[in-house]
Amino acid sequence: MVWLAGREVSTTECPVSYVTGASVASLEDFYAHEALGAGSDLEAWPARRVDAFLVLKAERKKAEAERRG
Repeated sequence: MVWLAGREVSTTECPVSYVTGASVASLEDFYAHEALGAGSDLEAWPARRVDAFLVLKAERKKAEAERRG
C-alpha cells in the first residue's frame, strides 16, 4: 500500500516489488503528456492515471523546491 500524506510518499512494503511494466508505462505516459501538452479532460481519464499524475507532479514539485534550496 502506498500513502501520500502532505509532502511525503511512503509504503509499508518494499517499493521495488511495485515497479512493474505498468509503472514504466505510467511514467512514459506522464512525460509524454507533459511534453506534448495533451488535453486535460480528467473526467475521461481512469482514476489510476489521475492518481499517478498527481503523485508524480507533487514529487517533481518537491524535488524542484529542494534543488532551489
